[in-house]
Amino acid sequence: MRLGSARIGRLSAVALGDAAVLAAFLAYGLLSHAINPLTFPRHAAMTAVPFAIAWFVIAPVGGSYRRVALESARGALARTALVWIAVTLLAGAIRATPAFPGQSPPIFLLANVVFGLAFLLPWRLAVALWCGRAEPGE
Repeated sequence: MRLGSARIGRLSAVALGDAAVLAAFLAYGLLSHAINPLTFPRHAAMTAVPFAIAWFVIAPVGGSYRRVALESARGALARTALVWIAVTLLAGAIRATPAFPGQSPPIFLLANVVFGLAFLLPWRLAVALWCGRAEPGE
């Protein structure tokens, strides 16, 4: 299937938005633990990497960039929730390795699901409303 330049542009904008929302979520998490990401950039980066890897591996495979997840509010919310749960589990597994700081106890994973969805769902709902209104030729 060929993607038109408008669709590629839209997917790029959504992926950049996803990265910004994930960065905001991670910054919120760090700040809630009194860790300023600007003061401790290496720690912030090491915290972000497992989530970035997990999102950009699972989200495309899980359908987060398919038409149903981009143009339907119901599809966006359902797909985002399922994908974020899988992302949290993979990121937790990556974070539990000696290569990254922190651990992944169940309460951490639960908090990541809840707060991550609080950041992602409004964004992905806005994406669905925006993309769902775009003209077919755009």
